[in-house]
Amino acid sequence: MTDATIEPEPVAPDDQVGTAGRAADALRAAGMGVWDWNVVTGELIWDEQIARLHGFDPAEFDGTLSAFLSRIHPEDQPDVAAGIQEALGRGGAFHTEFRVQRPDGTTAWIQGRGRAVLNADGLPVRMIGVGADTTELRTTREQLGRTLAHISDGVVLLDRSWTIAFANSRAARILQRSVDDLVGQSVRDVFPDVIGTEFSSGIRAAIRTQETYIFEAYYGPLDGWFEVRVHPSPSGLTVYFQDVNERRERAAAQEKLVVELETALRRQADLQSLVAALAESLTIQEVAAAVLDQTHRTLGTDYAGVALMNDDKQALRFVTLEGLPAETVEQWGEVPMRVSSALTDAVRFRRALYHANRAELLDAYPHLQRTVEVAGSHAWVSIPMVSGRQVVGALSMSWDIERTFTPEDRAFISTLAAQCAQAVERAQLFARQADVADTLQRAMLPEDLPLVEGLDISACYLSAKTDLSIGGDWYDAFMLEDGRLALAVGDVSGHGLTAATVMGRLRNGLRAYLIEEHSPAATLTKLDAMVELEGRGLFATAVVAVYDPRSGELVWSNAGHPPPLLLAGEGARYLEGHVGAPVGVGGPDGHRDERIVVRSGEVLIAFTDGLIERRREHLDEGFARLRAAVTDGSFDIVAEGCEALVHRVTDGGDRADDVCVLMLHRRRAVAAGTR
Repeated sequence: MTDATIEPEPVAPDDQVGTAGRAADALRAAGMGVWDWNVVTGELIWDEQIARLHGFDPAEFDGTLSAFLSRIHPEDQPDVAAGIQEALGRGGAFHTEFRVQRPDGTTAWIQGRGRAVLNADGLPVRMIGVGADTTELRTTREQLGRTLAHISDGVVLLDRSWTIAFANSRAARILQRSVDDLVGQSVRDVFPDVIGTEFSSGIRAAIRTQETYIFEAYYGPLDGWFEVRVHPSPSGLTVYFQDVNERRERAAAQEKLVVELETALRRQADLQSLVAALAESLTIQEVAAAVLDQTHRTLGTDYAGVALMNDDKQALRFVTLEGLPAETVEQWGEVPMRVSSALTDAVRFRRALYHANRAELLDAYPHLQRTVEVAGSHAWVSIPMVSGRQVVGALSMSWDIERTFTPEDRAFISTLAAQCAQAVERAQLFARQADVADTLQRAMLPEDLPLVEGLDISACYLSAKTDLSIGGDWYDAFMLEDGRLALAVGDVSGHGLTAATVMGRLRNGLRAYLIEEHSPAATLTKLDAMVELEGRGLFATAVVAVYDPRSGELVWSNAGHPPPLLLAGEGARYLEGHVGAPVGVGGPDGHRDERIVVRSGEVLIAFTDGLIERRREHLDEGFARLRAAVTDGSFDIVAEGCEALVHRVTDGGDRADDVCVLMLHRRRAVAAGTR
């Protein structure tokens, strides 16, 4: 980085040394500064010019050698220090050239000349000299040569015959040769291994196009990767190159780290997605579907299945085997624990079994060759689902190609199995609780509906798919002594035993008041008083009606409930009329009776709000959806029934609330009876 030479010279007497001070003015006029270093005391004296050349305010320079060295470019400091030490050891004249880095960000070349003064014992006592800014004096050729000699890249100049005309020291170190071994030699002779490689192709490309050609290539004899930049000129080529092994290794390590990080983040997101999906899975089928979907997206599985332990712990039964050949489904729908297989062994020994290819699987289970060939799989994982101390089942996954299972894959699959085990237990508990709640709910509804000649009466109750509590929805239909038919549909606010208790009392009270020949409106008024007397803070909506099969007259009263829908011919309308406050709330307008005639062929549909309500949807949209379902011509409600209507209107989706539907279809008016 510097140009320093030492020229031995006889020691000058003291009177000659003093001439430096007298010559200072003349030197300043030539743009040069004067310096004087007392080696014994360490004091370094600079005049104003030399201080400014080094980027110092003269008043701020502290007169130390360390301050001087701090301004020298870091790459030049070793050579400058070595030159000073050599001059002090030998005495005499010396000169050097180096770069200084000024506080304003500029870099300048300084040429220093001087001599070291030794005492009679040959020990250095003083150094004096001058310095000048040579930045502008350097010719283009000198700048190029000096730059090529000191830049961090290796540089060689080739003439038209590919003979090396110049090589800097960095090039010699990279190429593991001396400069003398390179200069004057042909590339073909010194590096015959580059002929016919990308190196020689790059040189030819630069010559042919007369444009800079840049590439990276591996050079076997030096076992390294190099970045090469070939710059053509009329007289030859300038080739810059540098060893990029460390850079490539760092880049590869960074790329690996990024990939690992991205994979970890993706797996974390996938796991969070799976946990969320499993948390919302209320049935075993939903758990299996979530596992199949997540493993396909995350691990690329062809198939993923959930197999559950039978109650007697003697077999594993798959929830679903969709996507597998019929023969496989028939053979492996239920797997006895006595059968030797990866699935049963995973459960038996409570550990995951990974088979990356068919050879691995068939080596352990040769009797499964036919099954493997039919299924068409090439890699498998069987892992037990363990919750606490209990094995609830196993997960089975397969791929149609061979697969290597990374530690990250195995960790994800293990976490998946643990989460799935918990989800299966939740689903099993939910199913048991749902059965209990549904049984209790149905026990509070009428066992039979009246049999009335000329009428079709049907009803259904479907519990919410996402709620295990006993609901407050109810319906009732019974005959009065005068041959009329009493109908009611209601919904008690809230869920649980309290709501169920109120529902039961309302149903019993309603029957009693209607049997006493109270009108629907009067019945609702009495139910108001009864609910208020209960003092439970609950209320209920209800539609109560009395239908005369002989005349077709329907008398009804509405207490805050969705109005019934009357299907007449190809049209349908909701029954309009006064809507009183819910039962138990009380209202200034009370309850009123409304009347219509249900004609032959017409259908009356009473329902609870669970049929039409959806989250984040206006209730009017639900009313419109129900009307469209019974009038679009593709649905025969009389033939298909209430449950089919519920599934059609709710799209078979998750119901957030219970649903009751009570339907009356008038065929003809005749005498009534009961069954």
